[in-house]
Amino acid sequence: MLQTESERMRQRIKAMQETIDAQSERIAILLTQQARLGLDKDIGSEKGDDDSNLTNMMQGYIAEIENLRAKLVESESINSSLRRQTTESSPIRASSRATLSPTHIPLSARSVGFGYETEYADDVRVASVLSEAKKQVEHDQEKLTEVRARRSSIKDSDDDSSLSKDVEPTNNVEAEAESKGEEKEDGKEEEGIRDSEEMGEAEEDEDDDDEDEDDDDESSSSDSDEEGEDGEMKLQEELAEIACEINIKQRLIEELETSQRRLQTMKAQYEQKLESLQNRIKETENERDKVLANLGE
Repeated sequence: MLQTESERMRQRIKAMQETIDAQSERIAILLTQQARLGLDKDIGSEKGDDDSNLTNMMQGYIAEIENLRAKLVESESINSSLRRQTTESSPIRASSRATLSPTHIPLSARSVGFGYETEYADDVRVASVLSEAKKQVEHDQEKLTEVRARRSSIKDSDDDSSLSKDVEPTNNVEAEAESKGEEKEDGKEEEGIRDSEEMGEAEEDEDDDDEDEDDDDESSSSDSDEEGEDGEMKLQEELAEIACEINIKQRLIEELETSQRRLQTMKAQYEQKLESLQNRIKETENERDKVLANLGE
């Protein structure tokens, strides 16, 4: 808070110093003009009090013109400082526009020009940056959609593979049972009934083979499950990273647009004030010209 107030006072002091310099130069110019106008003792002796009144009126008009001119210089200086501060605080580092020098301020308000070519260039640059940022956000959103689609497709393929694995053991058991039945029938027809011990040994061998096959299936399924989990984790990390980038870019775009709107509002307000001051200077100078014309007559 104190730092902000100090910065504001520093800008105010700088503007007042520029105003003082402008007033000093204008006073020197006015003294030179007064010496050239020929308002000497001869004119005063001929016209007397009327000329004194006209001289006082002229001095009042000139003082009012100088007062308005000082306000104009001060307003222009504050406007330039605020514009530089707003530009430096934005993501775009634009070159600050040079302030209007008091020594180059013409006497007529009609010839006072305030160029806004640099401001227009800044507006174009900011608009291009906003457009580029929005394109990047759209690209990131498309990438996010692609990653989500890829994630859903991988998930669907994992579900299908798990279902196929559940169906294959059932089919194998049925096939083994049928083959065993056929072998038994063929054995009965060709060789007859085997001994109970031989039957027991054959069954034990078959059970061992089945257990080995089950172990192999479980190991392969566990490996595939681990690979699927790793792929799922990578996709989730990628999704989170893309979503974070989109959020950050959107916030930057919103802040930049808000700063641009604020800058445009300030610009419009100062343009109105400058136009009002110019109109007042013009009116005062017209009245002064009329008085000078009457004095010349």
